[in-house]
Amino acid sequence: MNPALPLAMLAFAVLAPAESYVPHDIARVRDQVEFYEHWFGGPLRTMEEPSFSRADSLGEFRRRFRLVVLPSFHPAYAIRIDESRDGSAQVRIARLDQRREGTRIAESESFVLAAAALQPVDEAIDAAALRSRRGEPSSGSCTDGVTFVFELVDEAGRVFVHRHQCSLNATLLRLVRHVDALRRTVGSDLPGYLNES
Repeated sequence: MNPALPLAMLAFAVLAPAESYVPHDIARVRDQVEFYEHWFGGPLRTMEEPSFSRADSLGEFRRRFRLVVLPSFHPAYAIRIDESRDGSAQVRIARLDQRREGTRIAESESFVLAAAALQPVDEAIDAAALRSRRGEPSSGSCTDGVTFVFELVDEAGRVFVHRHQCSLNATLLRLVRHVDALRRTVGSDLPGYLNES
């Protein structure tokens, strides 16, 4: 056995780039890959969330969906729904303690959702038609506020759609509300983001 091999493998591990969270074929992302990886991938890495960019991201699941909520001035959080082939789902929710680098998970919860309880969320995901929105531009002139990122992985592949709160249409807003309502213990500032308080 070559004694230099483990050292070479270690060097590769150190030099290997971090796994990508953002699909780089999105027009708005192409010129700013590093920015988007930091803005979107950074919080997900801190939340210990998996990347959906790998070919085997679907794994044993029928469908995987994640809503990432990225506010300008509040902690980010993510709600991931991993749907089993039997219709039930594993739900994981994580919320950070702050938006800057060096953050940590402040709150998290995981639970199994029965098929009947998952049905309204499934219907909202289907109605949102995320696959048809993939290339659709985010409308409105939005600055600070909240960006919602919708990620879907199924047998047809991966979809990544991001919208600012000012460009959510009624269908996407319904999806946000259904998914956000899954929280049991993790906090949310959603009513304030949507001016409903």
